[in-house]
Amino acid sequence: TSSCTRTSVMPQGETDTILLTVSVGSHAPTGTNAVTNIATVTGASAAASDPTTINASNASVSFSTVPAGLSYSVDGTTYTSSQTLPLTAGAHTIAVTSPQTANGVQNTFASWSDNGAQSHQITVSSGSSSYVATFSTSYLLTTSASPSNEGIVSPASGTYYASGTVVNLTATPNTGYKFVNWTGNVTNNTVTMNAPLTVTANFAVSNANVTIQTSPSGLPVSVDNGAAQAAPVSVSWQEGSSHTIATTSPQSATGTKYTFTGWSDSGALGHSVTVPPGGSTYTASFSTSYLLTTSASPSNEGTVSPVSGTYYASGTVVNLTSTPNAGYKFVNWTGNVTNNTVTMNAPQTVAANFAVSNANVTIKTSPSGLLVSVDNGAAQSSPVSVSWQEGSSHTISTSSPQTSGGTTYTFTSWSDSGVLSHSITVPQGGGTYTASFSTSYLLTTSASPTAGGTVSPPGGSYYAPGAVVNLVATPQTGYAFAGWTANVADQRASTTITMSSPQTVTALFSSVQVTATAFVYNQIGRAHV
Repeated sequence: TSSCTRTSVMPQGETDTILLTVSVGSHAPTGTNAVTNIATVTGASAAASDPTTINASNASVSFSTVPAGLSYSVDGTTYTSSQTLPLTAGAHTIAVTSPQTANGVQNTFASWSDNGAQSHQITVSSGSSSYVATFSTSYLLTTSASPSNEGIVSPASGTYYASGTVVNLTATPNTGYKFVNWTGNVTNNTVTMNAPLTVTANFAVSNANVTIQTSPSGLPVSVDNGAAQAAPVSVSWQEGSSHTIATTSPQSATGTKYTFTGWSDSGALGHSVTVPPGGSTYTASFSTSYLLTTSASPSNEGTVSPVSGTYYASGTVVNLTSTPNAGYKFVNWTGNVTNNTVTMNAPQTVAANFAVSNANVTIKTSPSGLLVSVDNGAAQSSPVSVSWQEGSSHTISTSSPQTSGGTTYTFTSWSDSGVLSHSITVPQGGGTYTASFSTSYLLTTSASPTAGGTVSPPGGSYYAPGAVVNLVATPQTGYAFAGWTANVADQRASTTITMSSPQTVTALFSSVQVTATAFVYNQIGRAHV
C-alpha cells in the first residue's frame, strides 16, 4: 500500500492528476488470476477510487464478418467492424444476430469459420487466432403497379432474393387496363438480384374498338341510351366496361318493314354488354318484309284481293285476285304482275284495271215477230238486240193480245218468269229473254146470200190452232142449203172445220122453186130426181 498527501486546499472545479506507478514484479498474475490495484483520493467530505485490474498476459484474437461491416459480439460487446482483441486465455463467447437487414440488403448467418453455432464459446490460448462469421446476402425486390388500381405485379413486393437470383416478373392488368412497360432494371420480364431493386409495372386504360351494326345495314341503333343513329356505329370503349346497346322493332321506311329477330350475342332488344379484350362486333338481325299496295282503277268498278297495306316477307309470292263489280270487267294489271302473282322482292304497287262490261241481250217472242218494247220505248218487232252494261237494270215488255191477219197472240209468260212488263238485271255474258204467246185463229162465217140462211157459230170468234169447230148452215124459208166454201170436212149443212190458220167459211144458199123438186144428197154431192 502506498499513499501520498496534498496539503493545500483544492479549489472547486480544479482537476489534479495523480500518476501512480505500481511495479508488480514477481507478483504478477498468472493463469486466470488477476491483481487489482485501487487508488483512493479523500478530502473534505468526498472520496473517489479508481480500481485497475491487471490480468494475466493476453492472446491476440481477430474477429471479422463476410461481408464486412456486419454486427457481431464478443463476450457481449457488439462490434460492427473487424477487430483484433487481446483476450485472456480461457473461454469467451462470440455471437451474431441473424438476419441483419439494412437498406434493402439482408444478411443471414451462414457459419463461423470454426463451424460453431450462431452463438458459441471459444477457448483462447496463448498466441493469435481469428474467427470469421460468414453471411449469405439477399437483396430486397420492391415491386409496384402504377397506377396501383390498374393491375398487379408478381412476385409481390417485399421479398428478399439471394444475390444473383434471376426473378421472373409478371404484370397482370386489371380488367379494362393494359400493361405498358417496366420501370427499373428489367430485361425480358426478368430482374437479376445483384442489389436491392425497385421495379414498377406501368399500366394504362385499355380501350377496344366495338362496332354495332345491323343486318341489313343502315338501320337505327342506340348506344348507352343515346339518340338513335344509323348502323354501323363504331366506338372505342374501355375493355371490361359495361354499356347498353339497343334497337327498335319494327322499323319502317318507304314501304319496307324490318322486324328484329336477334342480336349476335343473343341479347334482348335493348341489353347490356361487357367489352371483351380486343373489342367485338354486335349485329342486330332483322327480317325484311315489303308493303303490297293494291287498288282498283276505277275504284268503283271492282275490288282487289288481298287488300292494300299488308307486309309480306321478302321473296313471298302473293296471289292476286281481281273481282269486277256488276257491269264491269277486268282488263289487265298494272305493276310487276305475272300470271296473277307478284313476288315481294321490293315494295310493290299493283292496280287492277277495270272497264264497263257490256253484254248482248236479245228480246224476242215465240212465235217470232211480235211486238216488244225496251225501257218503255216504242214497240218494235222482235227479235230486238241490244248491248247493255252487265248488271244494269232495264225494262222489257210486250202487249197482249196482239192481232195480225186473223191471228191473235195472247201472252203466256216470259222466259225469266217475269210479268208482262218487268225489270231485268243484265247478267254476265248477256242473255235472251223470250215472251211466249199462245196463238188463236179467227173463224169468219157468212151466208151467201145473206138472206138465204144463217151460219153457226157466227163469225168473229178465235180458236186455238188445231181446234175442230162444228159448222151448221140453216137456210131461211124459200132457200135451201147449197154447200160450203173453204176447207170444211164435207158439204153437208152440219160439218166441221179445223183451225190450222184463220178460216173464212161461207154457207151457200139457193132459192127454192114452187115446183116440187126432190134432191137426194149423198156424200159426193146432190142429185136431181
